[in-house]
Amino acid sequence: MGGLCQPQGDNPGFLFAFAGTPDFTALWGTWNTLGLLSSPPREAARETMKTAEIKPFNQAAQARIKALFRTCPPETFLSQLGTYFPRGTSEQAVFAKYTGYALSDAGDYEICRPYLMTAHGLSDNRSFDRALTLGLLASTYLRTGHRARSTRLTLRALSEGCSNDPGHYLEAGLTLNLAQTQTLSGNLAHSVEMCDRARSLIDPRSPLLIPILHSRAKANLYRGKLPEAQADCREGRMYEAALKQQTWGIGQMEFLVVLEMGDVERADEILRETVISNAGESSERMQTAFTCMQGEVLNARGQYDEAEALLREVLEHAALGGRNSDVVAGASCSLTEALVGQNRFEEALEASRLAVRAGNRVDWSIWVRALRFQGQCHIALGSKSRAERALRKAEGLHAYTEYGPERARLDEVARQLRPNCSRGADLAWTSRTGVRRMSLSSGRALVTCNTELADAISAAAGTELPVLIEGETGTGKELVATLIHELSSRSARPLVVIDCSSLPESLADAELFGTARGAYTGAHTQREGLIAQADHGTVVLDELPELTSALQAKLLRVIQEGLYRRIGEDRPRHIRARFIAITNQDAATLVGSGGLRSDLFYRLNGHRLSIPPLRERRGDIAPIANEVAKQSGLDGITTAAARLLEGQSWPGNVRQLEMVVRLAASSTRPGWLLGKAHLTPHLYHWPDPLPPSPSNHAFSDGGLRANRLEGERAALERALLASGGSVTKAARSLGISRQSFYKAMRRAGLER
Repeated sequence: MGGLCQPQGDNPGFLFAFAGTPDFTALWGTWNTLGLLSSPPREAARETMKTAEIKPFNQAAQARIKALFRTCPPETFLSQLGTYFPRGTSEQAVFAKYTGYALSDAGDYEICRPYLMTAHGLSDNRSFDRALTLGLLASTYLRTGHRARSTRLTLRALSEGCSNDPGHYLEAGLTLNLAQTQTLSGNLAHSVEMCDRARSLIDPRSPLLIPILHSRAKANLYRGKLPEAQADCREGRMYEAALKQQTWGIGQMEFLVVLEMGDVERADEILRETVISNAGESSERMQTAFTCMQGEVLNARGQYDEAEALLREVLEHAALGGRNSDVVAGASCSLTEALVGQNRFEEALEASRLAVRAGNRVDWSIWVRALRFQGQCHIALGSKSRAERALRKAEGLHAYTEYGPERARLDEVARQLRPNCSRGADLAWTSRTGVRRMSLSSGRALVTCNTELADAISAAAGTELPVLIEGETGTGKELVATLIHELSSRSARPLVVIDCSSLPESLADAELFGTARGAYTGAHTQREGLIAQADHGTVVLDELPELTSALQAKLLRVIQEGLYRRIGEDRPRHIRARFIAITNQDAATLVGSGGLRSDLFYRLNGHRLSIPPLRERRGDIAPIANEVAKQSGLDGITTAAARLLEGQSWPGNVRQLEMVVRLAASSTRPGWLLGKAHLTPHLYHWPDPLPPSPSNHAFSDGGLRANRLEGERAALERALLASGGSVTKAARSLGISRQSFYKAMRRAGLER
């Protein structure tokens, strides 16, 4: 994670397990078992350990190791570290910490993780090393393509914090990690904002400054802001003398910016200067990066055969998901370009498949670039249908990313395939604004332009506080609750969603808390309640105000103290769960009307998220429709379709929009774009959620529940009247399923 690799302080607090006695044989066996001597870069360490004297790892030795760290290649550092043998927990802790850092610098992400996990698990709570190692773990997952896991770990590190963070080094480094995640996912404007936020936390002489400027320049380069990227590189050059060990990254970034501007000679000069300035100190990982840069120069000059030889050599020493995993995507994509330049389209197509797979996993900018090359290969091979699929997929990906220059190159290739296609209704919809996409393990995703909402979800996921989510029916409240769970540290634990509106009043107590054997007639066995099923996980209380005041009081004790009783038991049970409450009405209004207990409201009101209805966030309509179309097997939606959807009122919110798009997609061939003609038959003039009518003003005095049922009954009656008595059409007009419509009729007392 850039500067997060730089250790500060020696705070031992975790156990590094060494087997055997403190002699050479034991040390050799341990290093070999843990994989330190199993790969080619460890040869130097192996030879040094064979000949060197094993020395104690005391305070003086630790000071020497600290001074040596990051002043030489990680392979050299590891070989020097291997001449020491730690005794006792404290020495073993420091030894393992530096081993993990150095292995991460060397690109051995899988091997370094056990060290870092041990460091985090046994270090002191809220200590610098505990949060630091967690952040570095997040960085290793980001480099191997596990963005969601990296984000969870980073947010967890931010929530845990530390008692001593001089110069906000840790907070800034973790913020930078989140910025890098956004860059790799195509959210470039947001990435720049987070880089600026990280920079505002640190001193100008902080070792984090260079990584922040590097990440900012990369985001600006990807979105086509070349003057801004140049300014970031120039500023980084100002700190070369003070932060020499970091500046090779700025040289790499400046090289890419100049190459994008078309100045190949200057790019080659920057490459030579960077290689010379790091001569004798460059690690194998740096040498790999320099080789990839040389391949880019050769491609730009048209020397494709020479570029091919270099890039194949790089790929022989890197593996997707393994050592130097993060260079596979770029090298394979550059190799594809070299093969295309030699008109070897079959081989280029094979290389592009690796680039697509690696780019999808690690860096979406390479993903869209590789898809463009795939389209070019298929066009050259005469397979227009396959070329169309590749280009449509790239266009769909561009719909919620911000890769400006690459989008222009894609349009140029698309015009080769569609020479008679004018820019209009038949073209794919694309968004040049920042669209955030937050994915679930199920494949569903929250797609929104509302950065405040996305940031609020991330913030809520990073803590253990209760969450209260408000919003109209169909706005995606349960999706948000699931996202908070999956982004939190409880993601591996159960998620239990309780629909409070479907619990029969007489059985709700037993359903929630369970029953003991013999609690009532027929209770032959004990029964575990829904609350108990979420132990160590997350409980989502959907439509919480539907519960009676007595049950709300019981829930208050569970949320506040973690204690509850099964029916028929006299001893309390303990539950360790996080609670998320959902309501489709304003919670404060419910408190005032008595529908929600005030003490329960104040206990749940930790993170409070209000999700606006779709009519108030029209910028989200096209991205959501595009996402649903892709999930339905299409390549996205057209610009004309996006404009049509944005002009609708959507009283059923996202749920209604998803249903309309899925209905339209069912009559569209897979791989096509969803057009205006496909959508029109499924769009109706639907009523507002509660249009003005006499019945709306004739509410009874029977309380909130009775008034709600009367309003629901009026809406159902109007929908049936407008549809001529057809339940299917009435349900469709309200944006709900037939089953939900029948359920609402029974609840409102409308017999059918």
